[in-house]
Amino acid sequence: MIANRLKIAALVIALCAATAVTGPARAADGRIGGELNKLEPLASACRAYLVLTNKAGMAFRDLKLDLVIFDTDGIVARRVAVQGG
Repeated sequence: MIANRLKIAALVIALCAATAVTGPARAADGRIGGELNKLEPLASACRAYLVLTNKAGMAFRDLKLDLVIFDTDGIVARRVAVQGG
């Protein structure tokens, strides 16, 4: 369970780093922001709830995310592509 939480924490750090590059979402900045809303422990895993905020001034038909999970040594353990729309 602790290893899974470390993996989720690494994912959150990666998301925060990506947000830092693009900047946090503010009402008038015209960007897309992301925040970790909640972590929920499961039997042998952890579920992360993310909130994305669209302040880009336009609607998007599709959303594609690359989620990366790191192991405790900081090496990519898993990469998952998620598409919504």
